[in-house]
Amino acid sequence: MAKDPAFLFYSSDFLTGTMFMTNEQVGLYLRMLCAQHQHGGRIDTNVLRTQCESITNGMLVYSKFKHDEHGSYNERLQIEMDKRKAKSVKAAESVKSRWNKAKSNDIYERNTNVIRSENENENENEDENVIKVV
Repeated sequence: MAKDPAFLFYSSDFLTGTMFMTNEQVGLYLRMLCAQHQHGGRIDTNVLRTQCESITNGMLVYSKFKHDEHGSYNERLQIEMDKRKAKSVKAAESVKSRWNKAKSNDIYERNTNVIRSENENENENEDENVIKVV
């Protein structure tokens, strides 16, 4: 399956959660969220710490992430990524089940190129009734 190119972004929640951050902190936070999404849900904790230490009061951004043995992640973004993936898998299964239904129950021909028209030969001899003037 292809990599998911997007995640849901709730602007109201983002503004509420970053209300007292500086523009520099907000920029780093947003970049780290994007990095988490692009790297499959985890950021290397050392990279996150280095980025956060490079700006004034960057540890506020660091505190927005959880840390485990696999790296760092923002919990809300991880939930949204998991929801989107589950929805995508469910939609793919639905499409597969629709295409794999038993064909014996079909009333109509599947190949519409083969369906015959009832007026197929209607205009075949049209020119025979024309009177020629010399």
